[in-house]
Amino acid sequence: FEQEARQLDQELLRNKISPHLHQWFMEGDPVCAGENFVIIRSWQQDLIKNNPKYEGRKTILIDPGISFGWAHPTTLLPLELLEKHWNGGCLLDIGTGTGILAIAAALLQPNATMDAFDISLDIVENAKSHLEINGVLDKIKIQCADITNYEPHAYDLITANLLPDIFFLIKEDIVKRLKPGGKLIMSGFSDKAESRTIANFDWLPTVSELSSDKQSDVCLMFQDLGLQLVEKVHMKDWVGLVMIAPKNQ
Repeated sequence: FEQEARQLDQELLRNKISPHLHQWFMEGDPVCAGENFVIIRSWQQDLIKNNPKYEGRKTILIDPGISFGWAHPTTLLPLELLEKHWNGGCLLDIGTGTGILAIAAALLQPNATMDAFDISLDIVENAKSHLEINGVLDKIKIQCADITNYEPHAYDLITANLLPDIFFLIKEDIVKRLKPGGKLIMSGFSDKAESRTIANFDWLPTVSELSSDKQSDVCLMFQDLGLQLVEKVHMKDWVGLVMIAPKNQ
C-alpha cells in the first residue's frame, strides 16, 4: 500500500497547479457554505471582517494546493448536509482531500471523535496543514490509509466526496464501517446515470469510467446494499446524498 501511495504522490506532484490556473486560484470572493460557514483563503481574512454578509459564520481557511475541496458544488453540498445530519459521535471522512469536511465536522461538534484519511501521503500532509491553520489538528486523527484500516460498524456518520468508480470499488467496505442506523453523506457525481463522468476538480480534470450506466447510479448502488435514501440535494449538475444503514444489521 505504501508503494502505491508514493506512486500516486509522484503523479500528483507532476500535475500540480499549472501556471494558467494559478491566477484563478489566487482570486475569488469568500464562499458561503450552508448556514454556518464561509470558506476563504488565508490571505482573505480582512475581506470578511465587519462584513454583515459573513457575520456569525464559522470561517474555514483553505489555500490552493494539489488537494480537492474548496468551492466546488461537491464540497458545498456535503457541508450543507453535515449541518443537518451530524449530531456528534464518531465520524469518518473518506478521501479527505483538503480536509474541509473534517474541519467542518470538528467546528460543528468539537467534542466528537473524528477520523480522516486519504491514500496519498502528499495530500494527507496538505490536509494536516489545513487542520492546523483552522485550529482542529488535535481533534481529528488523520492518516495515509485506505478504508480497510478502519474497524467495521464504528461510525455514526461517514462522509465521502468521490467519483462513481471509486464508490463502486469500495461500496461494501463503506457500508461495513457504518454503525446500525449510521448515516452516509456522499457527493462527487451528477444525478444522471452515466458510465463516464468527467469532473474538473479544482486543479486536474478527472474521469470516472464504469462498465455500465447502472453501476454509476450511486444511490441505487448503496440501496442494493441495504441503505435507505434520507435526503437528496442538488447544486448545478451535482448531487449530494444522505443514506442511512438499517438499525438491525
